Amino acid sequence: MNPGNRNHRLRLSWRGSQGLTLVELMIVVAITGVMAAIAVPAFDGFISRNRITATTNDLVGALNLARSEAASRGESVDVVPLKGDWAKGVSLKANGASIHRASTPEGVEFSGQAFTFRAVGEVQDGSGKCLEIIDGNGSGRHSVTVSPAGQVRSKDAGCGP
Repeated sequence: MNPGNRNHRLRLSWRGSQGLTLVELMIVVAITGVMAAIAVPAFDGFISRNRITATTNDLVGALNLARSEAASRGESVDVVPLKGDWAKGVSLKANGASIHRASTPEGVEFSGQAFTFRAVGEVQDGSGKCLEIIDGNGSGRHSVTVSPAGQVRSKDAGCGP
């Protein structure tokens, strides 16, 4: 072979390539299946945590609204279970009329006790309150606490000590 001859260059030819073989395709499908099997349980946990976080944020917003409405109306606002059941959500009432509702999405539950914000924004009986948000499958739990002065806070744990 003459090194000076330019006609003998290495050329890539795709003429013999007709696509993927069945074995190559089966390997790709198997790898995709293994990756999906690993990702799906993690995605379920992500959805569950996101649902509880969104519900917690909705509850914090509703309680802050109740306190604000009590102060702006100059009258008490009651925080009660929606339709008498915490599992359905929370309802805010002023003089018996509903002013706001926050319902729970499927798979999430509330628990707690009803209470009232006084016109100055404090909890009526002078004690702190705690509402708990629980994932239906028991994998997650958040709580929203209301101080005797009416300050609303959330935490990534249940209502216990």
